[in-house]
Amino acid sequence: MKHCPLLIPALLLALCCGAQTFDGTDLAGIESIVRDVESSSERWRQEAEERIREHRMADLNLTVLQGGEPVSNAVVRVKLLRHAFRFGGIVNPKVMVNGLGALSGKEYRELFLNFGFNTTGFNNGLKYKLRRSYEALIPEQLEWFADHQIPVRGHCLIWPGRDHMDKEMFQLVALCKKSPSSRNKEKLQRMCEEQIKLWAPKWNVFEWDVINETRGNHDVADLIGEEVYAEWFKLARKYSVDPAAGLYLNENRVVSDPEPGVRTAKMTLYIDTVEKLLNRGAPVTGLGLQSRFHSMIPAETIYERLCLLGKLNLPIAATEFEIGKTVEGELNKAIMTERVMTIYFSYPLANGIYAWTLLPSGSEGETGRNILEGNGHPNLRGKVWLYLMKNRWMTDEKLAADENGNVSVRGFLGDYEITVEHNGRTQTVPLTLDKALRQTIRL
Repeated sequence: MKHCPLLIPALLLALCCGAQTFDGTDLAGIESIVRDVESSSERWRQEAEERIREHRMADLNLTVLQGGEPVSNAVVRVKLLRHAFRFGGIVNPKVMVNGLGALSGKEYRELFLNFGFNTTGFNNGLKYKLRRSYEALIPEQLEWFADHQIPVRGHCLIWPGRDHMDKEMFQLVALCKKSPSSRNKEKLQRMCEEQIKLWAPKWNVFEWDVINETRGNHDVADLIGEEVYAEWFKLARKYSVDPAAGLYLNENRVVSDPEPGVRTAKMTLYIDTVEKLLNRGAPVTGLGLQSRFHSMIPAETIYERLCLLGKLNLPIAATEFEIGKTVEGELNKAIMTERVMTIYFSYPLANGIYAWTLLPSGSEGETGRNILEGNGHPNLRGKVWLYLMKNRWMTDEKLAADENGNVSVRGFLGDYEITVEHNGRTQTVPLTLDKALRQTIRL
């Protein structure tokens, strides 16, 4: 893994001139965190480093040839352009268009790209209840993300609690509670099904949170039975634009539950719900864990909870990652950011982590959970994110080919640009490192 010195000329220049960098080298304020990361003296860090090396990296062996003969001393640059792991940023559709505060919509979009998020989603844009507010904005934004090769996840198809329904469903739920006739219940069931049938084929996303927060939102299930959950997943599979789209059950306070211990009551209920879905034939393909942390949960507890969920053998995404205001002080928030990101990145079934609140505004979420300041500069949490994603977990090596034209490196999984230079000749080739790879490059 690449290590970053604490004091470097570029950083000093940036600090002196007030310039903003998004390359992961601005460590002002997080020096103590970087020292802890790079010393890896704690056992949990040592174990996480071993898992990262095993599960997030692979051997890349390159041979440089010219006219069929090996080229010794060729200079080979191996540069990771995009992580395979999903480091995502969640956006607000209206801010994407209109901007926020001092940032215009164009500046906000440029900020998103400069930060380096490789996946995204909308915090409210694809919630059915809010379709009248956001629906007209979504097509152009999906096209913009596609133009920049940034996959979009969908949140969410159905949120089955009375506070999260549109007016028509809210009224029907109230009617069913007042008059729980078979006719009314059947009408409610059809309305839920029609919502998924209408919404899933409308947006081309690579995965959906099919159901959001069943633990606290069960008004519909109380009336027509939780068996409908499995049917909703089946409808999502049938009607999604992408027939292979991931289908997740999204829930809060599972890994991030502030209650002590590993198998908390909330954890048990979530596991039971997923197991029931699977037993009923629901095509659940992933576990959506919102991952809002409101206390300084030990790294060991976070890892053990992921291991417990890992028994379900499904991919895991931290879908709404935030550090809450109840974690006191920006430095503690940054410490928790590094802790959570490191554990998730090290866990083999985890496939992504998504920063839910980018800017300090209620339009993007609760103020205080943001990773960027209003001027677009990263706070300490944002600096930790950039340091890990673009510096600590980065492969960018310049190597000299040996007498047989060979170079080898163990790199992070993802998309690469390989540049070979020798005697005034340059060859650049792309490749994807998703497992151990041996490849020949011809000058």
